[in-house]
Amino acid sequence: MRSVQTFRFGVVVALSLASLGACESRPVGAAARYLYIWMGDTDGADPDFLAVVDADPTSDGYGDIISTEPVGMRESLPHHTEYELPPVGTYLFANAHLTEEVLLIDFQDPIRPQAVRTLDAVPPYRYPHDMVRMPNGNVLVGYLRSEGPSPLPADTTLPGGHGGIAEFTPDGRYYSTGGARWDRGIHARR
Repeated sequence: MRSVQTFRFGVVVALSLASLGACESRPVGAAARYLYIWMGDTDGADPDFLAVVDADPTSDGYGDIISTEPVGMRESLPHHTEYELPPVGTYLFANAHLTEEVLLIDFQDPIRPQAVRTLDAVPPYRYPHDMVRMPNGNVLVGYLRSEGPSPLPADTTLPGGHGGIAEFTPDGRYYSTGGARWDRGIHARR
């Protein structure tokens, strides 16, 4: 059940969107119109969702939740997103940590953002984590782990204690990967 308690939980767990604002282009330092929070339902009864909050201090509804938009999965542990909203017409990348998925979110309607699809897995990498958009518009996704054992003899975690980075185009097409293992280097583009 989405409640004030759920909202508070989401604010604590998913602050990665807290510094983000409206989708339209605005000058640096200008006030944001909306606050987007990527969060999960505390009891798992309802799907994980994006909450849209009125962040305009001149609005009568300042601080109110305008909408909650479900993303079609439950208990995925909403975790990270890109640190800034992408340019208009470009998807925001967000991770669902426990389900090991990256979602693409469309903000064309800033009050009702929609999860449009998830990215394909990038073997051998597991557990997508941080995301950053590069100047060319592509997005780097950091992965915490890899299939198989860790390359370090003392590390017995499975999946392995090494990860990598995958590069995707702005529309989510795979571009290239690079492993964290020093002996493997950069993988060829597909």
